[in-house]
Amino acid sequence: MTALFTPRTAVASVGFDVSQISVRVKWLRSVGSGQIIVSGRIGGPAALRVQVRRPGGGPLITRRLAVAGGSFRNVIPLRKDVLPRGAAILPGGFVVSVVGKSGASSLPFQLRPIVVPAPLEGVIRQGFVTAIEDGPATVRLPRGTTEAWAHFRLATQPASNLPVTVAWYWPDGRPLGTVSKANRPEIVSFLRLGSGLPSGAWIAELRAGNRIVKRLTVRIG
Repeated sequence: MTALFTPRTAVASVGFDVSQISVRVKWLRSVGSGQIIVSGRIGGPAALRVQVRRPGGGPLITRRLAVAGGSFRNVIPLRKDVLPRGAAILPGGFVVSVVGKSGASSLPFQLRPIVVPAPLEGVIRQGFVTAIEDGPATVRLPRGTTEAWAHFRLATQPASNLPVTVAWYWPDGRPLGTVSKANRPEIVSFLRLGSGLPSGAWIAELRAGNRIVKRLTVRIG
């Protein structure tokens, strides 16, 4: 005895493929902005959900896209204002996942790695000010403080062939001086005056070669 079983409702499969996803980022003083470009082909109109995340982390960007059949191309902005909880764009590896449905058909899961490249001058992960070398970060130092320390913690360091310096500026914008620094994951520079530093907004500017990596405002008073 033989038997032939068939589904009550036939569901047509939909061809779906995402090409290698590309990323374009520009950097200005350690702030990145750019776009992620998702392209591919699909056999019919579909609703897609695209997510960008660090490997092993939660989603940083989620976008829902409606695409027509055939070739498609969508641009997803990559800026600080689209990331959750004030997260910043940092260089390194990410993964992009794409899922969706076309009619009653679920599309095959697509996963692609992408890399956000670092600029030659490097990228600051965190910049902050302290009243003493190993003190806590503070937004404003008290009037009459005798020391001010500027800390630059790097997500990626400058290229090894670029000289690293920190330039200080008076609150009125006049250059105070420049000091050479070692190319390390954290770069620290300080001001010191026994009679007390004048109040105002001082500037500590980290440079790699002739490129500004980050400007940090040191507020006193």
